Amino acid sequence: MANPYTPRDPSMFTELNLTIVRTIFSKWSIEIITVLYSLKSIGFEGLRKSMRGISPRVLSRKLKILEEKGIIEREVLNTRPPRVQYALTDKGLTIATLGEPVILYLRFREGLYLSSKPVQWVR
Repeated sequence: MANPYTPRDPSMFTELNLTIVRTIFSKWSIEIITVLYSLKSIGFEGLRKSMRGISPRVLSRKLKILEEKGIIEREVLNTRPPRVQYALTDKGLTIATLGEPVILYLRFREGLYLSSKPVQWVR
């Protein structure tokens, strides 16, 4: 029986993967996911301030795309003036959790760990 997740045509396989990668790893998307993974939930302005260099318009567009893809959720708070909070959905949390080992590995390889002494690995 053929695997339904892997097309027989390698170019189709590549195109399907690129479609996903372009959404998740497009400019600012991974930053938004990382901030929400670290802070759990945050308002629009807090998110914008934590991501230096992003314009409000671009941030708004990226948030809308990630919300449409089911990666983040937007909650309108019952305050005056109305405020919104953004958080990862279960899908977004899974993506961030799966990506965490890769980020930790790259941080280690670049020497970007918090300890004052390098970690000694035992083999």
